[in-house]
Amino acid sequence: MTRKSETLKAKEEIKRLFKSGKRVKAKHVSLVYAPNGRLSSRFLFCADRSARKANQRNRIKRVLRALIASNPEYSTANMDIALIASIQFTELSFEMRLKTLKNLFLKLES
Repeated sequence: MTRKSETLKAKEEIKRLFKSGKRVKAKHVSLVYAPNGRLSSRFLFCADRSARKANQRNRIKRVLRALIASNPEYSTANMDIALIASIQFTELSFEMRLKTLKNLFLKLES
């Protein structure tokens, strides 16, 4: 699980991230990132507008948190990162989710 210090919470910082951050997209998930000047990355987990019900939005966020927690190499980028996923992302197999996320982070580095 990600530590609370790795979670992006401040409203102003979230606004800054979405306003000035760069975007990378895959089929069911997108990533918004901006440098943060810290020693580690901070994450924001979001559901897109396709998730109408609260249990769908919560499931999306749980899946995203689990993927980041199981791959600590994503925490070393020194960036603020927002992961935005659709409900279809949760229907993919774990391997496909992991592959999709890995491809997004590879695009981020290039």
